Amino acid sequence: MTYIKVMLESKVRDLPIYRQHMNGCGLAAFLMLLDIPHNPPIKSFLNKVWDHIHEQFEDPLFNQKEMKWAISLQYLLLKALGYAEKEDLYAFFSGRLEFLYEDQRIMNKFNQEQYYNSLLTSKKISEAYTILHYTETHDYVTPLILFKNLHTMKTDLELKVLGEIFNYEFLYQDSEDYTGAIYFTNKELGREIAQTARVKWNRLENLIQQPKIIVLYGQAHHWLAVRGFYKISNHRTIPDEVLEEIQSKPKKKTQQSQKSPTLSNQENPTLSNQENPILPNQNTPTQLKLDEKSEGNSDPKDIFSNPSEYSTFLAEISAIFDDETSEWHPKRLIIDHNDSALFSRIKMPYRSLNESDRFYFFRKRKLKEYPVFDIFLKYMEEDVVAEKVRWKDYLKKRDDNFAQKFKTRVKSMSKSKLPESDDPLTEKTEKITEESSEEKIVDSNEE
Repeated sequence: MTYIKVMLESKVRDLPIYRQHMNGCGLAAFLMLLDIPHNPPIKSFLNKVWDHIHEQFEDPLFNQKEMKWAISLQYLLLKALGYAEKEDLYAFFSGRLEFLYEDQRIMNKFNQEQYYNSLLTSKKISEAYTILHYTETHDYVTPLILFKNLHTMKTDLELKVLGEIFNYEFLYQDSEDYTGAIYFTNKELGREIAQTARVKWNRLENLIQQPKIIVLYGQAHHWLAVRGFYKISNHRTIPDEVLEEIQSKPKKKTQQSQKSPTLSNQENPTLSNQENPILPNQNTPTQLKLDEKSEGNSDPKDIFSNPSEYSTFLAEISAIFDDETSEWHPKRLIIDHNDSALFSRIKMPYRSLNESDRFYFFRKRKLKEYPVFDIFLKYMEEDVVAEKVRWKDYLKKRDDNFAQKFKTRVKSMSKSKLPESDDPLTEKTEKITEESSEEKIVDSNEE
């Protein structure tokens, strides 16, 4: 079993597993693919960004480092897509992404203005004012707009912009939907894997084996970090969960041995001293009689040492895989990935894919340095100070507003609880008022 495990692990990457903020799967998936533990410059940069901005969040409710890094990523993304006059920052992204970058800036501004209008509609004037600090050519990122975007699922375009910060360029693949991602149609996801699907799968396997390429898996409305693609092509690459299932199943005698428990080699003298091997691609059950003692004490871990047990083992595997031993069976194609929502590693068969699923490839540029890091830090030195002032001003106005509303509420409640007046003059006045009202009602009725 150790040999099997080593072969499987050689086909997948050892990526860290991280948690996510609500709807923050895209940021978490990207952080996992960056493999931060093995990239000190990236880790140092994200820590510096957090050190600059963390004072505005007072005491966060989380302590995990990846949660802080995700906030840093969101801050950087908002800065990258802002409309302030940061010429060197604009030149960096537009030079690499061209029209895609400008399109995403327009979309980003539209989204923030929609958020601003929704706050105005809800009569949240102070909150709406903080959004203007970002949209009105300053791109000052206050916690309100940061967390609103943090909890909004990322698009593939936003992740393409984010990739360039860390020198990852999007590797465009020919696709009918123009996303540049690899996907499988409903027709290709049937029981029989079409030739076009095989070409795509081979492409996935080949690309993931290149160390400079990372893969984001868009599963409907969820982002995942891909560790590897591989085929269970023979008996030496059977997943542990399959082996566990085999071990848990009761041992069964073959059909031949059930028909004739005392079957001996005398019925066929030519096979008296020979084995009757079963080929890996043969679907018929084994014709060999198994010794009851060896069958009861057999260990699946020693399947390769005994041909008879090996034949039975293949028969079991064949049953589990719907009596299919072809390497292109849908259950034999595995997508190995990290899921930040479940905080676990998942091995998913090809059969579980959907037509809406997409695989996005990014290739590391040859540059060893990260030129945009210094540009971001330079602007942060100035912007963070202004962001703190504006955020504190908002908090003060909010508190003053709350205090004023509270005082007004208390005053109105105290008035409603005052006892009725004992002054006879007041009572007389109220009585005259009531009588006069009644006379008016009578007059109006007579008319």
